[in-house]
Amino acid sequence: MSTAFYAPMPYRVRAELFLNLAEMERAGVPALKAYGLLQVPPAYQVRLDSTRKMLARGVDPAFAGQRNGLFTPLEASLLKVALAAGSPAPTYRRLRDNYATKVLHMQKIRARMAMPVLMLTAALLIQPLPALFSGAISVTGYFMQLLSVLLGLAALAFLAKKLSFWLQRGEPSPVRSAICKTLMGLPLFGAMHVRSIARDFFESLALLLEAGVPMFDALPIAVESIDNPIMQSAFGTILAKMQSGASLSQALAGVAYLNHDILSSFVQTGEVSGTLSEMLWRHVNMETTAINHFQFQCVEWFPRIFYALVVLWIVGGTFAGR
Repeated sequence: MSTAFYAPMPYRVRAELFLNLAEMERAGVPALKAYGLLQVPPAYQVRLDSTRKMLARGVDPAFAGQRNGLFTPLEASLLKVALAAGSPAPTYRRLRDNYATKVLHMQKIRARMAMPVLMLTAALLIQPLPALFSGAISVTGYFMQLLSVLLGLAALAFLAKKLSFWLQRGEPSPVRSAICKTLMGLPLFGAMHVRSIARDFFESLALLLEAGVPMFDALPIAVESIDNPIMQSAFGTILAKMQSGASLSQALAGVAYLNHDILSSFVQTGEVSGTLSEMLWRHVNMETTAINHFQFQCVEWFPRIFYALVVLWIVGGTFAGR
């Protein structure tokens, strides 16, 4: 079964997976036994079971894991090189640290969003009360109204999740490209969305180069990891330019959606000094700091705007119920 049918496992699950693999590799546990000791949430157990069956037939872990959706193509490429070079423990640890950082960031954002969610729940309970007390609706009508709103919110959340997956993994189409272009063109948020995608590309490229993957092999894998079809097409021109004799810094110069003033100095320094992967990591870390700061600023302001809207909604419902 092709991995195209698998959504990547959550960062938390992947962080725990690579942490356990790193610890067992350090302890000298053979691969077949290590994968037999692994545990994943029930939703992903079939992926692990299928991978174990292929390992028992002598298939290497990188291919087996990718084939069954346990690893992404990027992770599988990293592990393939690491296994060929000797111990995959450093790669396991790098992936674990990378995903653990992402999990921590997401936890911080969710913690800051907890209060707005509680506020929304309270508003849903309070807003129909004036109509209930005035006799405009019955107790049954009150609970039916709450249920309809909750079901509506659940449906929106479900559709948003499906839309996000389709935008990331769906087949190329004019509709998908149009939606991606719209997201990229949003005021303020669009620019940061583009910046985040570019950061993820250079993070993938840095991981691959650091693991020892040759540049001409690493570039297609890093480009393939880009979910946005418009940016994937733009970044897809880099390899052809480098194959024609251009350096990475020269090939990047013609790519749209990049802040070349900031990026070029890192890449040029890395190429001259032979520390390209290290300089790419510096660029990635700097971009991550800026993107995280923007996201935290949004999270800081969103509750304030949300509170104001909820208060207006409650007040409006109170007057309407009179």
